[in-house]
Amino acid sequence: AAAAAAAAAAAAAAAATAAAAADELVNQNEVLTVAAVSADGLTITTRETIQFIHYGGEYQAEVALLTRRILFTSDATSASTGIGPHTTSRSPDMRITGAAFERWGARNRPGRYSIHYHLAGNAPNAYIKNVAVYNSNWRCITIHGTNDVTLFGNVGLNVPGHCYYLEDGVEERN
Repeated sequence: AAAAAAAAAAAAAAAATAAAAADELVNQNEVLTVAAVSADGLTITTRETIQFIHYGGEYQAEVALLTRRILFTSDATSASTGIGPHTTSRSPDMRITGAAFERWGARNRPGRYSIHYHLAGNAPNAYIKNVAVYNSNWRCITIHGTNDVTLFGNVGLNVPGHCYYLEDGVEERN
């Protein structure tokens, strides 16, 4: 079991944020590859050397796992054009869990968000859990005219626009 965990960790990518307060205007987010995790789970060793100081303790540096078993990605031209695929669901039952979305969404195109609930009404069975959205072209998760969606354990990194967006502002219990 330990060998399997070490192999899984070796392929994982993690992001670290929370640099010094004096550096708040400089992007010091780093994406690193996990090489090993200590037996007690408190120490991560990365393949790359960390380039910036990330404060722990009082500031609680943020570390997020980006790697998922399922990856939805667009081609490399999406990064330069700002136009990538998007999801739009009018179903109150859309559920996504354990997936990653890379280079999704269409920059500055309303309704073309990485993940988008669109006028689905009351959706108590809908959820997005443990999803990573990174290097997106536009937003992470948008909820428009939809209520009762559960968002849990999701990660967004390097995303222009709001990462979590209630489009009309009247959406409830999300």
